[in-house]
Amino acid sequence: MPNEPEKSLKLCQPEECEKIPLSVKMWMIAAFLVMSLIIIAIAAWILVMVPRMPLPRLVWEGQGETPICRQSLEPKKKIRVLATAYSSTLDQTDNTPCLTATGYDVCENYARYGAANTIASNFLPLHAIVKIPEFFGDQIFVVRDRMNDRYYNRLDLWMPTRTQAVRFGVRYVTVEVY
Repeated sequence: MPNEPEKSLKLCQPEECEKIPLSVKMWMIAAFLVMSLIIIAIAAWILVMVPRMPLPRLVWEGQGETPICRQSLEPKKKIRVLATAYSSTLDQTDNTPCLTATGYDVCENYARYGAANTIASNFLPLHAIVKIPEFFGDQIFVVRDRMNDRYYNRLDLWMPTRTQAVRFGVRYVTVEVY
C-alpha cells in the first residue's frame, strides 16, 4: 500500500538492544568451558593411546602367507632363443641411440640408477617382463626396444658400453617371460 511507511531493518546499538540476562551469559560460558575440556580430553587420549595401538602385522617369508608383491610368480613361458647385445652407438642404432622404441632413455636411466635392464625383441610385446636366469639370475629385464625386422626369434640386450656388448657376444639363452 502506498500510504504505509517503509519498514527497514535497522541494526540496534548495544544500548538500544535488549540486554542478555546474566544467567544466560553464565550458561554460555559454562557450555564453552565444558566443550573446551572435552576437546582437550579427546586430544590427550589420542596422544596417549595412539602410540600404544597395535600396528597391523606385516607378513614376511616364513611367517604365514607371503604377500602378493613378494611372491615369485611362475613364468608364462620359457623360450630358448639366440641373444646378442648392443650399446647406444650410431652404428648399432638409429639416429637417436639412447631412445628406445617406447621413448625410454637408456643412457639417462643408466646414468641415474646404474640399471641396464632393457631388451630389444620383435617376438615379445613391448613392456614384457623377462628374466634370463642362467646368465643374470633374478634380474628383471623389460622389452623396450625393437630390432631390425630380419631378426625375429632373437633378443638384443642393451649394454652401457660397446666393450660389454662385444664381451657378451652371441649365445643361446633360455628366457622366462612373465
